[in-house]
Amino acid sequence: MNIGEKIRFFRERKSLSQAQMSERLGMSVQGYGNIERGETDVSYSRIEHICKELGIMPETLIGFSEGSDFFNSSGNYNTNYHLKNNQNLHFHADQKLLHENEILKMQNQFLAETSKLLEKRISDLEKLLNALSHKP
Repeated sequence: MNIGEKIRFFRERKSLSQAQMSERLGMSVQGYGNIERGETDVSYSRIEHICKELGIMPETLIGFSEGSDFFNSSGNYNTNYHLKNNQNLHFHADQKLLHENEILKMQNQFLAETSKLLEKRISDLEKLLNALSHKP
């Protein structure tokens, strides 16, 4: 699977049309279509922008298999650069996701505890207001 096919795969998973993607990338529909069909070279900066719009890491596109095509930051095709250790990339991606998941769990717990404290304060204030409104 070449980079264009991978881009198309992820674009379709996000239910985006080629027109929507080209608009997000600030390019013509034809130019974007050329990328998906593999008819044009893609600069690394363009790959980064595409990945940002698709919510994926560039390594996801260029690291699927040993011998994946790679375009350097100046847009030149580099036949000597291959991401050979995809398992390592996926391991690090998984570790990052696990770490982010733990952070989200801690944030969720903090928000739940804060919510309970606020509910108690609101209850206490309601009791105070009720007591003050019943004073002669």
